[in-house]
Formats: sequence, structure tokens, C-alpha cells
Amino acid sequence: MTCTDADELVAFTEEFGASTPEGEGLEVVLDTHGRVRDVLERRGTALGRGERSVQATGAEVARLRELAEGARRLHLTSELADPSGRRLPMTPSTQVISGGPNLVTDGSREVTAARDGMVLPANAGQFYGWVHQRNPRTIAGVDARGRLVLVTVDGRQTESVGMSISEAADLALDLGLVDAVNLDGGGSTTMVVGDELVSTPSGGQERAVGDALVIRGR
Repeated sequence: MTCTDADELVAFTEEFGASTPEGEGLEVVLDTHGRVRDVLERRGTALGRGERSVQATGAEVARLRELAEGARRLHLTSELADPSGRRLPMTPSTQVISGGPNLVTDGSREVTAARDGMVLPANAGQFYGWVHQRNPRTIAGVDARGRLVLVTVDGRQTESVGMSISEAADLALDLGLVDAVNLDGGGSTTMVVGDELVSTPSGGQERAVGDALVIRGR
């Protein structure tokens, strides 16, 4: 789900797109050497090659303004941490892919749709249509032997109706997964082995998506 936290600090590079997100707040633009090039009182700007920016919203605006006004350069670092705050090492082979909600943790069913923002009181249809109803699903998990298991469930078709998130968690447990997460669903659910499409996408063909989980042989 799209993050809607009121108080945020977010860094951007030119790879994000033609412009950074627009809206109220503050944006500090850094040149290729990390020098403060601009302090914008409203978010949303185009970044040149090698440039970066930091956007602030809510309570973080004053903190970013103080940092930007008191320094000629800003040094940006980033790290990956688990939910407990423990730092996870990043290596050249580390890959990150988004997904949710969680399905199984340490061998026990743990569906985190509410925690992940997929239960919206103001939009009951979001939960019913995406979480509760049966849809195509993509699941990734690890079994007790440490083996990665990838599951594609077709749906929205006469021959295959799909699964709810609850049913996806049941399937993960039935397959012996000790940790499992839902990666996506709907028309994005597709599996290709070699050059062959082995699932049946609900849209009738592969959907153009922004990311994929790719397993390559050595």
C-alpha cells in the first residue's frame, strides 16, 4: 500500500522519474557532490544527472530546514533493518522486492493485512476485494530445510478461481513453509520457466510490471 505517514524524510535520485512527488512540505536538492543546491518550500522538482534530494513532511520539515540551512553539504547514508531494528548487511548480491501481507512466521500463521494498511475503515471494498475475495496470488516462502518455494495460483477464471489471503496462508502451511509472504496478485501473478509461460494470467497475457523475482542457474 502507498505510505501515508504524516511525518516523513525521504531521499530521491533522478531514477525516480521526471519529477519528485509534489505536495506540501520541504525539499532540499543536492548536487553531485552533496552540496545544497536548493531549498524548496514546496515538494516536487526535476533532478539532474547525479543529483539527489531529500523531502520532508509534517514534523520533519523543521528538522530538515535546520540541517540544510546550517550545512553546505549533506551526507546521505542508508541501511536496511528488520522490524526489531537490527541492521541487515547489504552486499552486491543483495536484492530487495516488495510484498505483503505476511502469511507465515516461524511456522505459525501470521497474516498482517491490518498491520500493513490493507484494512481501511473508510474503504471496506479494499479489504473485501483484495484480501477477502479469491484472486490470483503469488507466494514466496522458505521451508524447514531452508529451500526457497515459489507458488503461483491462477484465478478469476472458470478453471481457477484463485485464493483469499487467508487461504493463501493455509496453502503455505500445507506446503510446509515456515516463513511465507504474499508478493502480489491479480493480473500481475505470472510464472515463467525458461522461455515458457507456465501459468495462466487472468488478463489473458503477461502484464507489464515494474519488478520480478528471477531465479537464474549458475
